[in-house]
Amino acid sequence: MLEQRENLTIDYRKQQNAVHLRLSGDFDGPAAFCLVDFLQARFIPGDRVFIGTDRLHRVAPSARSALRALLRWVGVPAEAVFFKGSKAHALAFDGSRVIAVRASDKCGCGKNCANCGGKNGQKKSETTRDEQVN
Repeated sequence: MLEQRENLTIDYRKQQNAVHLRLSGDFDGPAAFCLVDFLQARFIPGDRVFIGTDRLHRVAPSARSALRALLRWVGVPAEAVFFKGSKAHALAFDGSRVIAVRASDKCGCGKNCANCGGKNGQKKSETTRDEQVN
């Protein structure tokens, strides 16, 4: 499901005890407020919050402290917040976690595409003559 708020787009899904968010746009203090306002309506104590940051263009220096303070204010514990993606370290704060994603896992193919080199991952230009015949 997609939600547009000012200069921030939030793609989200709720799955059992986890709220998955993918952020797009610019992230600053007002965007942190929008995110927390959005999350407050969907977070239940005991949930974990996963925040994808790959689609963020810019993260303002003040965004991390604003996000931390606002999450604390609405009762979302830092231990329940997981960041992933290229801007994860820019937003992560004390007590939250950063999930490292290996480069080969980024496309989501299960290591079966030409970029990941899995069992079906040979590029067509790299196939041998025997493989082309079969």
